[in-house]
Amino acid sequence: MKNIIFSVFGKVQAVFFRQSSLSKAEEIGLSGWIKNNSDGSVSGCAQGNEAQLDLWKNWLHSGPEMARVDTVEWANADEVPMNHFEIR
Repeated sequence: MKNIIFSVFGKVQAVFFRQSSLSKAEEIGLSGWIKNNSDGSVSGCAQGNEAQLDLWKNWLHSGPEMARVDTVEWANADEVPMNHFEIR
């Protein structure tokens, strides 16, 4: 299992990004978390195998229908998320 931290920039708040992310993460089988940031971005941590994380990274680039994703950043992480995915 690998862990990544991620940040998504653009119009990603007030467009159901976190709730859609929760649903997608559960569909893919990831654990971790996502939260809103004061600068208007969202960020979090995800844990899964390489194929799961590739699906996740691809999804983050588009997000839900009402979102406009400008930039996605991610990096490997040491943090080990819990055994489910949650909104913080």
